[in-house]
Amino acid sequence: MQNLVLAKEELFHGIHCDLWMDKDRNPFMSMDQLAEALGYTDRKGIEKIVERNPYLKDKEFSTTDKLSEVEGDRVVKRERRLFTRDGIMEVSFLSQKPKAREFRAWARKVLTAFMDGQIIWKEKRVIGKQIRLSMTDAIRDAGFSPHFYKHFTNLCYKSAIGFNATQIRKARGVEKGNNILDFLTIEEHEAVNKREQQIATLIGLGMEYEQIKEILANGGVIYQTTLKMPETAR
Repeated sequence: MQNLVLAKEELFHGIHCDLWMDKDRNPFMSMDQLAEALGYTDRKGIEKIVERNPYLKDKEFSTTDKLSEVEGDRVVKRERRLFTRDGIMEVSFLSQKPKAREFRAWARKVLTAFMDGQIIWKEKRVIGKQIRLSMTDAIRDAGFSPHFYKHFTNLCYKSAIGFNATQIRKARGVEKGNNILDFLTIEEHEAVNKREQQIATLIGLGMEYEQIKEILANGGVIYQTTLKMPETAR
């Protein structure tokens, strides 16, 4: 069992192909999304490949982890098989689907870019922590009451990537005690960092919360991310 976090969201012919990563920043892709990308109606197509080739269960090619899934009006965690970089390529080689060859070319390019960018991701995460501190320090120094930390945080996420902190936690399955920033993609990190810098600057200019909210609203969302939000009960 791994403790995987969502690192990057990609699209292949309009199909979501999320890249998850472990503590060493190695990429993984879920069986469900791999099956959809290759053109299977569900994950059973990949399960049959694994049954015929049991070596695909070796840690070199795959692992299992609990991923968040939308079920009715809830987000539940279910154990799923995820494939490593080698596993993704191996399955696509074994697949007889017409899109397999095109998917391999796409996956090779995306996975190589992801691996090459690991150091950049780490650096951005460290920089992000520093930028976050600059915003919280500005809130404190300006004399805002403690509840404004939450208000500014939600304003930051909503105006940066289109969803507030609560929505992101629910959609990404971020449990209490975990840092939400560990579940953002590189693009989302960049948008949040930029917005936190802007908020810190506006606070430093002596602006009140409502003034800052209005200014950011007029500027629009920096990077509109795509989240699979649970449907609300009717």
